[in-house]
Amino acid sequence: LFPYTPLFRSRHGKRHRVRRHVTVLRPRAHVPFGRRVQIIGRLANRDGQGIAGAQVRVLSQVESAPEQLVAVLQTDAAGNYSYTAAGSSTRTLRFVYAGTALTLPTQGDVRLVVPAMSSLRVSRHRVLNGQSVAFTGTVRSLPVPPGGKLVELQVRLSGRWQTFRTVRTDATGRWRIPYRFKRTRGVQRFRFRAQLPAEAGYPFAPGASRSVQVRVRGL
Repeated sequence: LFPYTPLFRSRHGKRHRVRRHVTVLRPRAHVPFGRRVQIIGRLANRDGQGIAGAQVRVLSQVESAPEQLVAVLQTDAAGNYSYTAAGSSTRTLRFVYAGTALTLPTQGDVRLVVPAMSSLRVSRHRVLNGQSVAFTGTVRSLPVPPGGKLVELQVRLSGRWQTFRTVRTDATGRWRIPYRFKRTRGVQRFRFRAQLPAEAGYPFAPGASRSVQVRVRGL
């Protein structure tokens, strides 16, 4: 979905930029956890004429779970319909029109990709070499898998994120990783984040927390 498309219009021999709102429809969308997205569609016959007053069933399917009916929509006079979906999990929404004696049935799919989400806190932002900190957080994208959600603690080194500790959350999504700094020379500033990888049976795409910084004074 793009908020606008820049156009150029000539006025008195000069070019002027004009912003026009444009909606781009896609069968796949990334939705942040907890946010909402509006899905719009149009039901039309072969001649492109909208079918008014028709029922469109919305079915939702999460990985490893049966498909469920979540809504029944009705098209307006032009055949348009809309559905507001929450970023609650990665899933496929199927929009189904059953058809009539005169029109054939049809359907369309929309894939919602919702990244996993976790908070991240550090007990101290300034330490000396040899001292320890504790990284803690809570996975917001619930429920977590049986046995807890895998969390990878990463540090930014040489322009990329590198995993150096892993842990599984408890049943409520909470996690904690203690870490002691060693062999740090001079003053170094490290950035950390919690990465949540994809797992079987966990209906969320890979996601990451915001980053936190720790300043370490070494030898």
